[in-house]
Amino acid sequence: VPETQEGVDFDEMGVCTACRSSEEKMHIDWVVREQKLRTILEDARKKAGNNYDCVLPISGGKDSFYQAHVLTNVYGLKPLAVTFSHNWFSETGYYNLQRLLEVFDLDHLQFTPARGLVNRLARKSLGAIGDSCWHCHSGVGAFPMQVATRFRIPLLVWGESVSENDGRATYDCPVTTFDRDYFTKVSARLTADEMVGDDLTAKDLQPFQLPSYEEIDDTGVWG
Repeated sequence: VPETQEGVDFDEMGVCTACRSSEEKMHIDWVVREQKLRTILEDARKKAGNNYDCVLPISGGKDSFYQAHVLTNVYGLKPLAVTFSHNWFSETGYYNLQRLLEVFDLDHLQFTPARGLVNRLARKSLGAIGDSCWHCHSGVGAFPMQVATRFRIPLLVWGESVSENDGRATYDCPVTTFDRDYFTKVSARLTADEMVGDDLTAKDLQPFQLPSYEEIDDTGVWG
């Protein structure tokens, strides 16, 4: 792992935190972890009643396929799949997403921002945070949370952990919940309000606004 990767740290032995985190995985009691997961999912199913059991944010990649397999085939849940499209899908990426929906027979909501808006956001993002994908980082958090609060589905089942990639969390000191501000803290770095200006209006940025703390508390959204 290069020292220029965001969030990475090296210990006195020159070993990066992601590698140390990987070592911690060898000592996890996966039976206990599975029992905890089962309890969470069974509780979500009981509370859901006739509603969807959980929100499943997906892109169509390998993590998405595994999430869908575990939730539907292993635990028998009925998730509502949601996708924030960055409007840069490759032909293969779009095929993979459609294939996932077909294989697991999922109900699905997708939001795709206008290409002109994406272009303006990408241009501003490059100078603001150092890469052109602020709308990707922000949208993948905001849209699933918007769906969860509006449909009143408390549980979101995410498919990745920063413990796999860098030093912002480890398996011994995990990020316990993907809270309201998680994606702002670990990737987007700027809120939608902070992106307003130049040729970007508050109305343009509305799709990237996170639900309020009150809305999240009212629905009990967590992940």
